Amino acid sequence: MDDGSNRIGGRADQLVTNAVAVSSSLSLWFCRQKLILQQQQLHLSLGEHVTILTYSRMRYHVMQAAKTLVNKGFDPETHRVLIVEECMRTGGMGASLTAAITENFHDYLDAPIVCLSSQDVPTPYAGTLEEWTVVQPPQIVAAVEQLCR
Repeated sequence: MDDGSNRIGGRADQLVTNAVAVSSSLSLWFCRQKLILQQQQLHLSLGEHVTILTYSRMRYHVMQAAKTLVNKGFDPETHRVLIVEECMRTGGMGASLTAAITENFHDYLDAPIVCLSSQDVPTPYAGTLEEWTVVQPPQIVAAVEQLCR
């Protein structure tokens, strides 16, 4: 007789193997963009200047900065790494990424890893004050230019 325990166990296993963690910034709730639902693979492509790693809301800032960088002749891909994150520098994901990249790919890098993070202060609610604490596209452009000198 099946008491249902096998089905529950099977479902739990399925949920664990297909688990996805979703984290979003409040500011992303109001962005309108076509959502493409597909499985994506991470791949590295060879470029000439810098790889920019980011996530969540900073993706939009990085994409704006990347347009400027391409117009200035930069090829944002590999050999140098810039990490851009919205969270604070202390305890942020950038520190863990820096450690992992340094441990595994140090010999492939042409320059030290640079991490742009928000200031170590509470994020203000007022939009104009928030812009002073959170990384902005011009800061990303300046960091890439400095990193590539």
